[in-house]
Amino acid sequence: MSRSTAVPAESETSRRKPFRLWLEVLIAYAAPALMAFVGGVISGQPELMIAAFTTIAGSSALVALIVGALLQLRAKGGRWPASARRVPLVFGFAIIAAAISFGIAWVLNGQAPGHWGALDVPWVSRLWFDLPLSSFLATSIVTWHWRTAQKPRARQA
Repeated sequence: MSRSTAVPAESETSRRKPFRLWLEVLIAYAAPALMAFVGGVISGQPELMIAAFTTIAGSSALVALIVGALLQLRAKGGRWPASARRVPLVFGFAIIAAAISFGIAWVLNGQAPGHWGALDVPWVSRLWFDLPLSSFLATSIVTWHWRTAQKPRARQA
């Protein structure tokens, strides 16, 4: 009588990596900074090389920190983000983050009615493009990673 020595396959939950906010923020800063800086070097745009480490990577890291922290807080107690479908959750959060950051860029550029005027710094004109795009991408990636780290949702019959 021989016993089967087959090793059971790893379950999906044992392969799931935990969500680490500090790592998400670090990656959200480093990846766009490196990509934009290299793009600035290749295209010969010194303003892009500077923006790579300020408005592009900085806004991406800040948004990743805010969204990641909110998701972790909302997940406690079985709140809806932890059980939501991944794609609609990611897309919805990304659109909301991009819209909010567009509004922030609008205010900082002095476009809001009754606003005191645009900030007098050279990088503020880049915010129209950098903030919404960085927010959309950072939110998409952080939300996707966070949702992937959650327990799989139960199938409804």
